[in-house]
Amino acid sequence: MYQDNACQFNILSSIEELNNNIKQCDEIILEELNKNEDRKNINFHGKIYISSSIFENISHNNWSEEDTEKVNSQISVLLNNYSNQIFSWDINDNMIYNEWVKEWINKLNGEKQGVSKSPIILNNKNNYFSTYYNLLKNIIVIGNGINKHISMNYQQTIDISKCNYENDSHRLNIIYQILNRLLDEMIPVNSLQFNFNSISFTSSSSSEKEEETKKDNSNNLYCLISNLKIFSNIESNINFLIPYNEQTRTIEFESFIQKCHKNNIHCQFSFVDSIKNYKFIANYILFGKNYNSNISSYFNSTLNIINSKLHKRDNINSNAYNITFYMKNDEKNSKIYSYDFSLYMLNDFPEFTYTNLHKYQKISIKRTDEVIEESKSLTSLSFYVVVDISDNGERKANYLFNAIALYINNKKDIDSNRDIEVVLSVKDSRNHEDEMCIGDPNKYDSTCPDLALLTSNDISVYYKKVKLTSLDKFIREYYKDYGITLESKIYKYAFYDYHIDNQWMAIPFTVQIRTLLFNSTTFENCKLFNKNLELHLPPPYNEYWDSSTEETSWDWKTFFKYAKTIKDCTGYPGITFFGENYEELKFLSMFIQSIGIPFIIENDDKAKVKMFATENKIDFADRFEILEEALKNGSINEWIEQESINNWKNNPYPTTFQEIENTIFKKISNENILKLYSDTPTIIGMAIVNPEKMSKYFNKESSTIKYGYVPGISSYYGGEGFVITNSKKKESFNLITKDSFDLITLFINNTLPFLHEANTYITPFEDTENSNCKQTTENINECNNFIDKAMSTIYYFMDKNNNYVILNAEHVKSTSTSNAKLIIKDSDFLEKYYSQTEPIEFVCGIDPNYEKKEITYYNNRIDLPIITNNINTVLSIKSTNDYFNSNSNNDVSICTVADEMLKIARPIQYPLNGFEKMNEIETKELVARLFINIRHQHSSDKNPTLTENLEEFKRLMDHYILPYCKENNFETNFTLSECKVSTIKQDVYYTNCIPSEESDKTTICNYIPYTNAISIFSFMIIGISLVSGLVSFVLMLKYRKSKVLSAFGMDFSIILLFATFILTISVFFWLGEGSTAKCKLRIWFQIIGLTNIVGTILLKEERISSIFIGRDVRKIFAPKMKDVYIKLGILNLIQITLLILWSMNIFEEKSSFSKDVEYYPNLGYKNIEYCDIFSSNFVAVMFLFIFCMIIYTLLISIKIRNIPKEFNESKFIISSSTFQIIMIFFVFFVCIITKKEVYRSLCFIICMLLLIIFTRPLFIEYKLYCIITKKDPESSIVIVNASSYISSTDKNTDFQVSQFRKGSTMTEVHSIF
Repeated sequence: MYQDNACQFNILSSIEELNNNIKQCDEIILEELNKNEDRKNINFHGKIYISSSIFENISHNNWSEEDTEKVNSQISVLLNNYSNQIFSWDINDNMIYNEWVKEWINKLNGEKQGVSKSPIILNNKNNYFSTYYNLLKNIIVIGNGINKHISMNYQQTIDISKCNYENDSHRLNIIYQILNRLLDEMIPVNSLQFNFNSISFTSSSSSEKEEETKKDNSNNLYCLISNLKIFSNIESNINFLIPYNEQTRTIEFESFIQKCHKNNIHCQFSFVDSIKNYKFIANYILFGKNYNSNISSYFNSTLNIINSKLHKRDNINSNAYNITFYMKNDEKNSKIYSYDFSLYMLNDFPEFTYTNLHKYQKISIKRTDEVIEESKSLTSLSFYVVVDISDNGERKANYLFNAIALYINNKKDIDSNRDIEVVLSVKDSRNHEDEMCIGDPNKYDSTCPDLALLTSNDISVYYKKVKLTSLDKFIREYYKDYGITLESKIYKYAFYDYHIDNQWMAIPFTVQIRTLLFNSTTFENCKLFNKNLELHLPPPYNEYWDSSTEETSWDWKTFFKYAKTIKDCTGYPGITFFGENYEELKFLSMFIQSIGIPFIIENDDKAKVKMFATENKIDFADRFEILEEALKNGSINEWIEQESINNWKNNPYPTTFQEIENTIFKKISNENILKLYSDTPTIIGMAIVNPEKMSKYFNKESSTIKYGYVPGISSYYGGEGFVITNSKKKESFNLITKDSFDLITLFINNTLPFLHEANTYITPFEDTENSNCKQTTENINECNNFIDKAMSTIYYFMDKNNNYVILNAEHVKSTSTSNAKLIIKDSDFLEKYYSQTEPIEFVCGIDPNYEKKEITYYNNRIDLPIITNNINTVLSIKSTNDYFNSNSNNDVSICTVADEMLKIARPIQYPLNGFEKMNEIETKELVARLFINIRHQHSSDKNPTLTENLEEFKRLMDHYILPYCKENNFETNFTLSECKVSTIKQDVYYTNCIPSEESDKTTICNYIPYTNAISIFSFMIIGISLVSGLVSFVLMLKYRKSKVLSAFGMDFSIILLFATFILTISVFFWLGEGSTAKCKLRIWFQIIGLTNIVGTILLKEERISSIFIGRDVRKIFAPKMKDVYIKLGILNLIQITLLILWSMNIFEEKSSFSKDVEYYPNLGYKNIEYCDIFSSNFVAVMFLFIFCMIIYTLLISIKIRNIPKEFNESKFIISSSTFQIIMIFFVFFVCIITKKEVYRSLCFIICMLLLIIFTRPLFIEYKLYCIITKKDPESSIVIVNASSYISSTDKNTDFQVSQFRKGSTMTEVHSIF
């Protein structure tokens, strides 16, 4: 490339400066051309610098129309001057380092709260960049307008030492958007240039510091190329302009060229030299667009650059692919197909639909075996396409193979030592046998693909199964690679289907919407028969709807009103209604969202339970009255087979969920509905349809059946998206997921045909117009049709002063050989906008183009090319046809309608994110049941009101969209029945989920009912214990002087007996519903009863020990009974003091009767009530005190085990103490392991009753039994008269005296008790 500094021009300089600059450049060109003949072929380059003052004025909002005209004038002067000499112009704006651009970015980011590094989107709302973009576009347009042979390049100056991707990413993204938009608007830009003013990569330096600098520069250039991947979808070359000198001649370009190829960008490395050094034989283009074809020219260059080592590809046919179809009976069929990279398709590949592909088990796509053998590395990628075959089975599917083949090729280019095989399987989302990922989510699952294309409903299903990988990481990588956020491209309402729990789980790929379909002839004929009829063509066909008044609102009320009008006019239903593929659900969701009711809401629970419309009773039935009337008055056709309706009417009305599921409604097919009133498919009035489904019945050229806007404010949004599963082994997971996302990226690349082939009219990306809907022959036909049928030649528009301008034009109809024409003869208009008065003839074409004199048509408007300040622009003029014929039949492109409907399309669950139960609403036909209940009367004479029908619909909806209770981390809500007496259980009624087989259907009560068998048995035991105790007390009084009772001690026996009474009464408080009072009484009676039982036995054992173990008999008799009473009183006083402190919650705030929440694995969190006695330190001390008494009693019993048995129950006490210890430990253990009050109560009741049963018979009843049966237990003691040892005073006071007669001898025994 040859340039000279004299031919570099600053724009918006002074006129004098520009003229001097032109003069200097003229001299250089003339001088070089006159030197030698070979210089006639010089491709001179001129450079246009955009002055910094331009950016400054825009930044300060000082840019005006006068400034624009001044720039246009200078450009025109400059380019006209060199129109036959300089054919390559480089426009340099230094945007990467321009400080004003940096200020723009900071200002724009400052307007976005919380955003620091978002890319700047080039749009009309962006005042800074949009103003500059229009200026830049004008310069290029002027250049191409002056001479079509001129090539305009967009250039950036790069200081390689300052190259920093993080700092420059915004600028690169803006440059990409500018270039992409220019090309999208068909503004010819030859190349994007990066000009390096100074560069040093070579190794000839002697300085270590310079050597390091050169290495950094090389790395920076490599980094720059790496980060230009964003330009991979740009067809223009990216030219790196390198100054030619001794150092740059020895640059090793290998890594740079390979990186360009890897990033799929069309790099071109060119040396820049002065015109004075021109050599016509030198080949300065090092690497161009085609990798293979440039290798030879690279080595044949006369420049000294042989140091680079490039590897030529072998001659193996790498464009061949081996595709193997595996049948479901394990048979297979293979064939090799070549690939056409210019058309992005396999050659001679047969046509396939999803239905065709579903017949195969799997399909393998890979390189031929020869290629794979050479790389010796094959990675297999499993790819499932899961679609609703009944709904989308007829869609063409060849794009899958074409995209996969290109992907395999691209992967091979990136890594020549690795090959990829993609195994494709098409599955039916409605077929359970085709269900994927059915294994353990924590293990490798062979039924799980690596990536899949799923319906929006299925995405939520598999997300809940923990089968999907978050795509957030890959979306961030996408931004790094392409410089634009993927989220900013995705259509906004897709968020609600593909973004779950604050993470992107899928990337949308296809989109479905609903549009209106109507018969324009019906509208015209009905209006013809009755001119006063209020019947306008639906929007966008009539300006009647442009007003925003209530009367002119295209809402559902008007829609149903028009349907009734058409029904009255024609005798046929005004609405053609379809039921296949659950169209009722889409219809109802659109209706509900438009009348201000959310279709599905979430409650405020932690579980966020979904439900229909409201948490409360239905209070909006009045809004459904227009729908009810339409269903009943014949405005809607029958869409369910009569046999199904008759079966429903004649059978009992279904009331249970199972009966409802068993009621099947068979739908009339779409085609048969279209033929209800005609032999050929048609509609009489209007219909809400999927335009993709209707296109096969009503082609683009139909003049009767037209597409329009749906009523209301909402259309239906659905579609499919790509997901990556998480089922692969860990060691290969990162590689597989990266490969998977690379394939997704290729599918959604808007410069490739696959996204456009998968979608008929629109795409789910806001920045991507479907190529099927770009200006094509369809648009030309619309333009022809409009002019051919136009009744008015008057047009109008608003000028920049907001004044209406009227324009008259002449129409020339289209013929078989020529398109329709529009001839403008209005001299005032011509003079103002074209600077001439002669008539101009325009013809219908693809794009508005002044040179070609072409116009386009859109929505009753003509896009007319005009000249403003020597710039081609477009003026939209609107026809006045509607003023002459309000039912004008001009066609509007279905693409236009689809695009407008996409803007208001929302998912059914909007504004909620997708959830897995949406399929349940569809498959259970809930909306169909609602419509049938409203439309038909059941034979059971059940005639429900609209509110009752909606209440039933809500009940069914709320049930079927409930999640399963066993889902991960799901918090169940439920209600409980009254406690069942027989089982001590309560039935569980789940309110926010559906119980599974593992879910608890019942739960234990918080108490034992009084009428339960346990309570009754306990009452019986209590009664028997109290009665037997009273009997024992009477007998004790009667036989109080008996030897047996005297040996144990009458006082101790009575205390022990009444202590068991107290303990027995405590059992009563463990029955029935709990309360704080009952909880406290339990502990009071238990503690006092146990204290006196254990204390009595302890003190008795202690007294025995003091008598029989001591040596001094007189000292032995020192203990008095009052001392024993005092000790027992002290024990009781200690316990009662602790009980009072505990009861008054002294030092402890926690209530003894606790209400808590406990988690049950198969139930959830349940509110429980229990007597939390062991959470108190006081209770623990009291029981510990009793426990210590028992241990002490046990030790004394062991010590006195050999004394006379009349005075020694140590064997009973040992066993009794051991039993008491076991019982207390058991009580503590049960209370620790469970909070279930029933188990605690049962434990305490059993323990207390056993203690009573075990204690009283041993110490009281057995002795009475011996007395009554006169059983004389063997005696091992000598009966002595203690009178010699005991004073008479002592006898009468402290000792009990009993007389026993043996034969004729009377012996007096003095009891020590």
